Amino acid sequence: MRRTLAFVALTACAWAGDANSVESPRGLLLIAIDGLRVDHVSCFGYERATTPRLDELARGGVRFDQAFSTAPAVFQANASLLTGCDPRIARRDLPPELPVMMLTHWHVPERAPHLAQELLRRGWSTAAFVDHGLLGSALGFARGFREFQSFDREHGDLPATYDTAATLERLSNWLGERSREERWFAYVHLGALQRVWTENDPTWDTYFPPRADASDVPPTSDAPRVFFAIPRSRWGGGTRTLGEYEAKYDGAIRKLDAALGRAFDALSAAGRLDETAIVVVGTRGIGFGEAGLYLDSGTLADVDLRVPLIVRATRDRDALAGGVSHQLASLIDVAPTLLELAGVSAPSEMQGLSLVSVLTALDAPTRPFAFASSGYHEGSVVIGPQHCLETSFPWRGVEAATALSWYGGALPSSPEPRVVFHARELDPTRGHMHSTALEAEVVAAMRAAEERWNEELALLRKSFERSSLLPFAPGSAER
Repeated sequence: MRRTLAFVALTACAWAGDANSVESPRGLLLIAIDGLRVDHVSCFGYERATTPRLDELARGGVRFDQAFSTAPAVFQANASLLTGCDPRIARRDLPPELPVMMLTHWHVPERAPHLAQELLRRGWSTAAFVDHGLLGSALGFARGFREFQSFDREHGDLPATYDTAATLERLSNWLGERSREERWFAYVHLGALQRVWTENDPTWDTYFPPRADASDVPPTSDAPRVFFAIPRSRWGGGTRTLGEYEAKYDGAIRKLDAALGRAFDALSAAGRLDETAIVVVGTRGIGFGEAGLYLDSGTLADVDLRVPLIVRATRDRDALAGGVSHQLASLIDVAPTLLELAGVSAPSEMQGLSLVSVLTALDAPTRPFAFASSGYHEGSVVIGPQHCLETSFPWRGVEAATALSWYGGALPSSPEPRVVFHARELDPTRGHMHSTALEAEVVAAMRAAEERWNEELALLRKSFERSSLLPFAPGSAER
């Protein structure tokens, strides 16, 4: 039994026909970019030319302009990307006497479905190249990858540098060792955009001029995580304006895009580009104050969750080129999409829906709702085509300084859940800082969808429990 939502099956038919009717590609390349805001990617409408090489890739594929992450946190978002499941399948409950740590609270279950494992079982060569310490074997990310190059210090898998170009060069070196007949899958995670605030690059920091209309100087705070101010750890010093921070970020995107272009050129020179299906996706956005966070991710607002998604099939596949889909998509849809492109049936436990049908019919139905959780605030959000319904608890799951920064002082004596019903078409990229009037019928449908989703999630967690020393628990705000 496919564990996708029953109501999805009734309202949407996202599956294409026989996946084996088209020859599968020789290569599958999944590039996950941490911290990439969709509204700062030029092929998604940004006025600055931040991504000329991604724009070129998009002209040969389909852009999904309503794609959403499952979590504004690196581990959880990438766990969803590879398993095709809600990230809370990896959340573990702890006895109260144990300290709260990533290594104890989170782990990708051994029994969970996994994109790389499905391909490895069918004879594909699989490799991962990641540049973030949380995406290592200690937290269960290495399963299914025959080659796994990460920054997992505990297990000694530590490349020489945190660097986009170096990470992509390792991909090129690995591909150079593969025969042309070999089928391969590579997952590349790039985290440079989350590190840009602590690094200086004279060439790219000033590539774009600051906006004159963003001349405010944001306040700073000594707290490591804080709302409505820049944490000292990310502060640029002096009187740097919001426009200067934004220009630095845009320059980092352009630098990353140039490195991706060189990787695509290497694929082309090796004769592999046309026979490789490529997916490029952001795993979370980053805020410039729209939803309360500066230079950080962690809210359940569009600014942190709406991400760019580009799917470019192989040349021999009958697919649209340069098309834009306005249908809802989620990070959990990427794994079943790549599996269908490879001619492989997705495991029944994957909650995602394949997007392959959209590659030939942009208005093909996908999903009525997307879901996200695991932000700084404990809570969750239901995302529909026109509305978001966010329920969060600003005082739970965060340090005292973070909670106090949200309220601007002492916590309310009887804090209530924060419920925001947000009309996305009025402000599609900013934060859920203001609520529209609740529409009872729409809210009821979104509440019902979330209840069904959580019921399915509980069944999945229960089925995966035997693979863990600790039982799984409901979602939380730990990152």
